[in-house]
This record gives sequence, C-alpha cells and structure tokens, in this order.
Amino acid sequence: MTSFKVGSIYITRLVTDADAKLVFTVKARTAKTITLRVNNTDKRLKIHCYRDCEIVYPWGRYSMCPLLFADREVADAPVLNSVEDRR
Repeated sequence: MTSFKVGSIYITRLVTDADAKLVFTVKARTAKTITLRVNNTDKRLKIHCYRDCEIVYPWGRYSMCPLLFADREVADAPVLNSVEDRR
C-alpha cells in the first residue's frame, strides 16, 4: 500500500477547475491520521484507503471535494497551497 511520508509534498487538482493545483505538505503522521499544512494552518485528517493507496480529504468530505492521494508525491512543487494564493 502506498503511504504518506512525513516531510513529503503532494499535489492534487479541483474537479471544477483543472488548472487549480493544490499543494500540501505532510507535517506529522500516526497510524490513522496525518497532519497537513492547509491554508497556512496545520490540520489533522483521518487516513482512508482506496485501491491500495492512502487518501485524505483536505477540505472535508462533500460532493466533488478534492482528494489527496499518497501516490501523487512531487519532488518540486510551487509554494501555492490554496486556490486563493494563485490569484
């Protein structure tokens, strides 16, 4: 199973805007939760499993919400971590 790693940077996109790239950094991790940097604050999120990969819902769980997958780790990422930052 692909797992989140502390200190790694992950990227995802919005369903409603494919040009909006959301970048998150994993600050801490336990067996069931991770702590992400979300909109300049740390947020603890429950880890879920989907197709042999860990996922989290960084903005909550709702229709067309962004999903962050553990297999979408990036080596170099922009400093942006919210939709508001790209304006």
